[in-house]
Amino acid sequence: MTTTSPQTVLAPARARTAADSATARRKQGFQHGGWFVAPFLVLFALFVIWPLLRGVYLSFTDANISGDGAGFIGLDNYREALHDQLMWDSLGHSAYFTLLVVPCITVLAFLLAMLAHHIER
Repeated sequence: MTTTSPQTVLAPARARTAADSATARRKQGFQHGGWFVAPFLVLFALFVIWPLLRGVYLSFTDANISGDGAGFIGLDNYREALHDQLMWDSLGHSAYFTLLVVPCITVLAFLLAMLAHHIER
């Protein structure tokens, strides 16, 4: 016959209690953290998500700047844009600008970071 001490019987209960309290602390921390993140999420939705969705919706309508006559026209705006030479010129200028500026800024930032690292020593 095997005898068990009260400490052996209570050890798993203590382990469960510690795990439960850790889970409770984690949940409580998440709830508090949610309040800190909430203002960012509200502002992000208001100033990024909403305009993005509104712009996609308007791209499928014939709305003008005054908001009159916003009827659904499907892909007609995209078909018109693909046949517009001004749109292709604008894309070409944007690509040209990007290919000139981005490498220069990247190299400059890298050199300044190396300089700052060297000065820090």
